Parts: sequence; C-alpha cells; structure tokens
Amino acid sequence: MKKLFTRTYPQILAAFGALMLLFYLIFQTIPVFWSRLFFPLGLDHQEEIHISILYQWLNEGKALYSVPSMDFSSWIYTPGYYFAAALWSKVAGLTLPSLRVFSWLCIFATCIPACMSSQAISKKWWPGLYWLPLYLAYLNLYGWIDLGMKDSFHILLCMLGVAFLLKALFEEFTAKVAKKKKLNLYLSALFWSLSFMTKQTTLFLLAPLVIPFFIYFRRESLIFCAATFLLIAAMMSACLLVWGNVFWTWVYVIPSHHMMDMRPLAEITKNFLIQAYPHFLIVLAALLILFSSRDAKNRKLAFFSLALLAGAALGSFIPAAKIGGGSFSLVLLTASLAFVCVWMIEVLRPTPWIALLVLLPLSFKNVDQRAVPPSYEDAVKIVMQKIHALPEKTWVAYHPWLAHLAGKKIYASADSIFGQWFHGHQYVPEEIIDAGRYAYFDYIVLDAQTDLNILQPMGIYILQNYNVETTLPPSLLIVPRDGWQTRHVSVFLKKRD
Repeated sequence: MKKLFTRTYPQILAAFGALMLLFYLIFQTIPVFWSRLFFPLGLDHQEEIHISILYQWLNEGKALYSVPSMDFSSWIYTPGYYFAAALWSKVAGLTLPSLRVFSWLCIFATCIPACMSSQAISKKWWPGLYWLPLYLAYLNLYGWIDLGMKDSFHILLCMLGVAFLLKALFEEFTAKVAKKKKLNLYLSALFWSLSFMTKQTTLFLLAPLVIPFFIYFRRESLIFCAATFLLIAAMMSACLLVWGNVFWTWVYVIPSHHMMDMRPLAEITKNFLIQAYPHFLIVLAALLILFSSRDAKNRKLAFFSLALLAGAALGSFIPAAKIGGGSFSLVLLTASLAFVCVWMIEVLRPTPWIALLVLLPLSFKNVDQRAVPPSYEDAVKIVMQKIHALPEKTWVAYHPWLAHLAGKKIYASADSIFGQWFHGHQYVPEEIIDAGRYAYFDYIVLDAQTDLNILQPMGIYILQNYNVETTLPPSLLIVPRDGWQTRHVSVFLKKRD
C-alpha cells in the first residue's frame, strides 16, 4: 500500500492542483472575459484601429500600407495578423467579439506548443496544460489577453517556434530519422519568421536564444539562422514589392523614432515583479538545481530557459519604455515565464504543485476589476445615438469603429496620423492639413482630454474653424483602458457658419 501511494503521490497532487486551477479559471476569469467579450467598442484604442484597418482593407479596397490620408491610415506592425484575422473573419465575421474569440483561440492553442516542449524535455506532454492557468494568472497585470488584436496570435507563433526548436535540441533521434531533426529546425524557422511578420519585437526574443543554440549545436544553428534569415528576407521583400517604401516607413522608420520614456518603466517593472513572484520562485529554484547538475541536458535546459527569459524581457521592457508603451508590452514576457515554469515542473516535483496551490491563487486577486461595468453598455448607446444624428461628414477622431457602429464613414484615426506618422516621420500630408484649413468636416468628435496641440499642424485650423457645440457628461466613460483609466468620447465640435 505504501509503495502504491508513493507511486501515485505526484499524480494525486497534480490532479488536485489541476482542479484548483480549474476552479480559479472558471469562477475568477471566465466571468470577467464574458463581460468584455461583447463590449461593442474597443477595450483599447489599438483594438479599434486594427478592426478599422481590416474593414477598410477588406471592404473598401484600401492598401494595408500607404501614406496617410483623411480616408485611411495604416499602423506600425507587420501584416501577419491582418492576413490571419481576414481568414478568420471569413468564418466568424468581422466584429470585435469575433476577433476577441480569435485571440482566445490563439491563447488556448498555445497549450499545444507548451505540451510539445514538455514532451521534448521530460517525455511527458500533460504538464504543458498548466501553461494556460499560469499565463491567465497575469490577467490583473494588464487587460490585454483577450483583445481583438495581434498579441495573442503573436504569442502562439513565437511559442510554436520555441517548441520546434526544443524538439530539435532535446529529442534524441536515430540515424534513420535524422531528417526529422532538420524538419523541426525548418518548422521552427518558419514560425519565427511568421511571428516576425506579425510583430517586429520577435527579433528581441530570438536573438538571445541563438547563443545557447550556437554553443551546443553549431552546425544546426547555422541551418536554423540561415533558414530564418532567408524566410524573413523573402517575406519582407514581397511586402516591399506590394506596398513599396511606405511599408518600410510604417514598420521600421516610425517605430525606430519612438522616444524613450523611462519614468513609467520603473512602476511597470515593480507591478510585474509583485505579480509574478510565485513563478519566479519556481523558476529560480529549478535553475539553481539545473546549473548545479552534472547532466549536460539539464545545464542545456537551464541555459536555454535563461536565454528565452532574457529575450522575452528585451522584447517586453524596451517597448514598455517607449512613448505610448505600457504594461501591455509584458505579454511576451509573462507567456515565456509561464512556459519556463512548465518546463521546470519535472525538475522540482512534487514541490511545484505545493507552490502552485499556495502561491498561484494570490495572483488571481482583484481580477474582477477588469470586468466591464454594465453601465458602460448604456453609455455606448447614448453616444452612438448622438453621433448617428450628426451629418455624414463627421470625423470621430480617436474611435473609428465607433463611427462605423453609429452608421458613419470610417475616417483615419488621429492616433495613427499624429501619434505615429507625424512623430515618426515629421510631416503631415497637405490633404490632412487642408481638411482642417478648409473645414472639410461638419463635425469633429474628440475625447475630453484631447490637447489640440497634439493634432498640429491641423489643430490650429480646428481652433479657427470649429466651436464646441456640446460636451457630454463625465459619467459617459465608454472606452476603458489599462486599469480602467477611461477616455471620454464627449467633445463635439461644429463647423462655424
């Protein structure tokens, strides 16, 4: 009996841990996500920008990358997400809820590479299932997991690249199936290339991973690096052929000119460390054991894990330190940290199950503050009715999807024109300036906190040609952001007679 209990003890503890995590997942996170799923407007301004670009590309024939105009303006990321979301929209339709479901599916699908990597390291696939609750534990750190935009899809592609790389590194193949190792390397290169074509910060994540790879497997590393470079070069060349130099301007020139602002980074880092300490404790203990091990495979795993975390930290904290960055930039780091936790479960067994049971629930505290308050639905209806009653030539400057829902034409986002193109490229096309100079719009709808100096050189003409007709009450806070710091869609400017 004692022997039987000894054999089954880790499995019993693992099952109990799984039930506890499932309990928190069901009763803490699902109600929050359900409240956010059907919110008709963007939970962040980028969510509205993404769906507006998709809509105009698919339904109005706009080029994904072009010089900004009042009709359309692009965004600063490579186009992988747009193609994936376009395919998804053929099945589920092009709405914010459908794109949020796509993001959810990507997060659930990331359990597949988690199980693949766990199988490669420990010959057991099931610890990979723990990736999902480990990752969802960070929900309170940012409201970014379920948004209808690129990040969840990017995480899936990156982790597929990591999984196939691990399979090539750690799985032992016989001479008869040696080709399988090369196939895994090529598949890894493909997914890393696709992830770069979804978000450029992939390079920050990938660069440190090449170091342990090169040390332990020089020949394979050269194959992998060459395949990745050629695939990225081919994809970027195809984009340049389709969209010309303006594509390079949007995805490289403008992001490279973003100014650094280190002040919020300290607060973001502090919040992250407070939230992530359970996982850090597990990873730190496991790494100490691995590095002190005489087993070359264990040291290799420790080196690879540190390289992944270093790359994820670069790919998260550098964007977080840029103007417009924030805690949402940490999604790549939290996903990678949860991945490494999965790998370390077998190293510390059965200790990690106790740690998870005791420490992980603390990460879920106050998750409900991410839920959308019911009053927001009423606020959306009031604002949409107000905009619907305005003339056709109405520019909803910061919420293009709100204009669409209110039955108006989608115009370019002021965030894209002035927040990205102007600050990164230092000029605004004359067509856009003329829209203010000659009062093209009958109405302009702004957020309450909008400083017209941000809209220069167009802003001075808005001051000359428009009057404030009405300001909605502050209770109509309809666009929640990180921590529910709200943006007021409330200032209506009418063209002077």
